[in-house]
Amino acid sequence: MIKSELPPEDYKPKTEKELLLCLKNPWWRLCNLYYITIKEDESDEESDGRVILFNPNDAQRSLLENLHYRNIVPKARQRGITTVACIYAIDYIVFTKNINAAIIAHKLEDAKRFFSDKVLFAYNRLPDFILDHIKPTKKTQNELKISNGSSIVVSTSLRSGT
Repeated sequence: MIKSELPPEDYKPKTEKELLLCLKNPWWRLCNLYYITIKEDESDEESDGRVILFNPNDAQRSLLENLHYRNIVPKARQRGITTVACIYAIDYIVFTKNINAAIIAHKLEDAKRFFSDKVLFAYNRLPDFILDHIKPTKKTQNELKISNGSSIVVSTSLRSGT
């Protein structure tokens, strides 16, 4: 479960000590480290792709604030649930050692698109001081393994391994 704790999500650290404190707060990280692309105007296909800092909308906030070990999300389209799931998963693997995350999509082309447009997009835009310490050890069209022993995979089905 993620709670809005101090430091607040809009806090800008002034010292390295303050930054390290902020990095311990998952909510702060989600609102300050990850970039996404958005549509500026739903009626204009040309406006796709504007890059912004992730700022959870109401549906995303509700999900994050009420996370449980098993989450079923009845949802309408275009509420950003896939985006928040991808951002949360990438944050979790970057800041947790030896964890495996997975996202399941209904079609292989969607899985690959989620991975490239959401997971890798956010990971590749992390600040250099993080990317310098958490380097990829394997990167494919649907899987990212990083140097802290964690990984994320996106597919149409998954089985656990040993």
